[in-house]
Amino acid sequence: MRCLFPLGAGRKWGMFGGKPMSTLNPSFWDDVRTPLSTPEQVDLQLEVANIGSRGLALMIDLSIRYGVFLVLYLLFGIATRFHLFEAEMTMGLKGFALLLIFIVFISEWFYFALFEWLWNGQTPGKRLLNLRVIKVDGSPVGWLEVVLRNFTRPIDSAGPMALVGLAFLFFQPRAQRPGDLAARTIVIRETPIDWKSFFPESKPIAEGQSVIPLLPQEVELLQRYRQRAGALTAPRRAELAATIRATLQPRTRGTYLEQGTLADAEWIEALAQRI
Repeated sequence: MRCLFPLGAGRKWGMFGGKPMSTLNPSFWDDVRTPLSTPEQVDLQLEVANIGSRGLALMIDLSIRYGVFLVLYLLFGIATRFHLFEAEMTMGLKGFALLLIFIVFISEWFYFALFEWLWNGQTPGKRLLNLRVIKVDGSPVGWLEVVLRNFTRPIDSAGPMALVGLAFLFFQPRAQRPGDLAARTIVIRETPIDWKSFFPESKPIAEGQSVIPLLPQEVELLQRYRQRAGALTAPRRAELAATIRATLQPRTRGTYLEQGTLADAEWIEALAQRI
């Protein structure tokens, strides 16, 4: 059996019939960029997270889960050892045991789904490593995508089926698990963005004005629109501006941009000045 070792410049070899492992999914080794076409017909180039970073994010999330289990188990042991439930010890122990079982169940089935829904495609592990789950069209995930990709997790990551899930990560160009394919999602790495280079003509934010946070793909969507707007016909420009505004309007909650007082093109320019 041939061990993994470098041979020549940038060639990685392994146990797959003596073939270069670089012929496998390239995202195993490096983050690769994948083209996406948004519903607004704007082309994006996003960085697909490699298997190593996704595995590390998973280890962080599992460490958090098992850390909580360990703390609860220790509390259970202390309560038992020092008879903290007093006269109702038996009933108290049963209640505590049921609580542990409930927490384990919730963690197993809902940890990833709840975090990805509440944190817009991120878990604590993904957030630490700057990863995010998005739809294949570049838009943020909703509850349906989160449920689909995570409720298939026990199926493609338990027992022998874990090998099937791993094979998908190896050979899928976008490193998608079966759950990702079912939900039409991918995991991307969010790279630091030079905001000023995207909007060089934007005015400085006045004191007291709020900065509106956008995802990298949303910033790129604005950038592409502003670059192409001059070359579009007036009807097409108006149509595209209205679509982009409808997509990004929820991001402006709590600001004056939430109101409908500006025309679509003016609204986009105002948004660009506040990110």
